[in-house]
Amino acid sequence: VFLEPKGELRESILKWKTKVSKIMPNQPYCSHPPHCTLFHSEVRCEEKALAQLKSILPQTLPFELEV
Repeated sequence: VFLEPKGELRESILKWKTKVSKIMPNQPYCSHPPHCTLFHSEVRCEEKALAQLKSILPQTLPFELEV
């Protein structure tokens, strides 16, 4: 589960990734889209895990972040 920035923050992150790539090519995270990982896990049964997430996420209350 992750957040993807929009607008000015996204553009700024992409600009910095481009600068880093020019100085240090092939950095693994420079090829990833801008995001913030909230939850990462390895699961045995991906289908079951996705089904459980789909049932839980609609009940999750929205929240705001300030940067």
